[in-house]
Amino acid sequence: MKIHCDVIQDLIPSYLDGICSEKTKELVEEHLLECEQCRVFVESLKTDLIPEIPQIDAKKPWLKVKR
Repeated sequence: MKIHCDVIQDLIPSYLDGICSEKTKELVEEHLLECEQCRVFVESLKTDLIPEIPQIDAKKPWLKVKR
């Protein structure tokens, strides 16, 4: 059964978070084997999931609170 990319892309966030059912996981993985567009979509989401880590000035690890 061929599932449209729009449906798979709706499922991918749950798949990446590991909260989808085993059946959905299998469905997404089977689709990803055949669809380069959805594999690219997964990779773009994975890079977006890595949070930006703010740079901390080692000389001033805390800021003085103005009152």
